[in-house]
Amino acid sequence: MAIVTYYCTPADVANFLSVPLFSSTTVPTDVQVGDLINMNEEYIESETMNAWREKTASDETHTLDYPQYQLRDGTAVFLTYRNVFQFDSATDKIEVWNGEIWEDYLTTRTEGRQKDYWVDYKMGVLWIRTFPRTVPRDFAVRVTYRYGNYANVPKQIKKCAIYLTATDILQSDDRSILLPEGTTNLPYQTKLDFWWSRAKQIIESNTELKVVAMS
Repeated sequence: MAIVTYYCTPADVANFLSVPLFSSTTVPTDVQVGDLINMNEEYIESETMNAWREKTASDETHTLDYPQYQLRDGTAVFLTYRNVFQFDSATDKIEVWNGEIWEDYLTTRTEGRQKDYWVDYKMGVLWIRTFPRTVPRDFAVRVTYRYGNYANVPKQIKKCAIYLTATDILQSDDRSILLPEGTTNLPYQTKLDFWWSRAKQIIESNTELKVVAMS
């Protein structure tokens, strides 16, 4: 079974714990450790509101009051995530409710600063410049997009994933098999508390803070 992880590997965790590499015969197995890493990757992303891999936000819906046209830029729709990938009609959607159906602007409209819509991809802001002929009282936009800062996984994020996964392993019933008593100078709980504290510090320092401009 292929083990797909993004922020660290089972080998990274084994090296951190100073134990033999995980395999199909160890307790826990390499697949079980990979599952723990995947869960911790999701936790890191949900807490930081960021990702260091490609992810998809599906049908993210924004309902605004009647469109507020800000100067010549249009109406700003602040997406949940930054570092948005270039929109591709094969995988993404920008849908505007026209009172009857969702109109997909990727296939019916033109992107551009002076066109129908444009996107600040770095900041995750979609600007709608032109609207359906009949605009409902509540202006709704539904977006499916890809995001993530995937060029390089920061060493801090890798360390955070290792800390969280090592903590999960030592909290399991099998920790005495993995690390028998007498192999460490520090009590298990001391290690757990330290690793959890460091992981939380890393998460806090990498949490996204989005400022929404109020008109």
